[in-house]
Amino acid sequence: MAIQIQGTVKTAYGNTETAYIRIEFYKVKPWLGEVEYNPILFLSSSDAIKSKKYYYQDDLVNVALCPTNDLEYESGSITGSLIINDLISFPLTGSTESVMRENWAEVFTSSSQTFIDFDENGEEVEETRMLTSSYWTKVSESLQDVNRIQMDNLTDVYAQCYSHLRGELEHIVPSASLLDV
Repeated sequence: MAIQIQGTVKTAYGNTETAYIRIEFYKVKPWLGEVEYNPILFLSSSDAIKSKKYYYQDDLVNVALCPTNDLEYESGSITGSLIINDLISFPLTGSTESVMRENWAEVFTSSSQTFIDFDENGEEVEETRMLTSSYWTKVSESLQDVNRIQMDNLTDVYAQCYSHLRGELEHIVPSASLLDV
């Protein structure tokens, strides 16, 4: 799977008419409720094919990857800055539900205490000191709309990553200029 951009993409390595974006890896982060992936920009599909490992024992091929900052897109009268983040994430959420949430706050208390101490002559002396302490207490409850993390939504993670990437690119590049390859 990959996305090819029709039009001219101006990169630090020169202009290309055959920009090719492939996701190299994804990471499921259940503790954050999101999937993170990294899109890589190649000057052409042949560069992407040369860089891909097909067998575990294959050596990595050193192919120039385009930096994804300072890219520009041009196609006919459409021009603009093309920003592709190194890491992109999307949430693993389901439908919205209303939940009663407790709101907690830290409360600080202080009080003066009298202590008996001895001075340098060995005589008893009363001293007053301030003691402070803190504790957490529930201050209120509120009804909030939240989205539960749903790991069940993970069926074809790569397809979901490409679908999300395509949606992100459609904000910048016309959807007719994005080809799924």
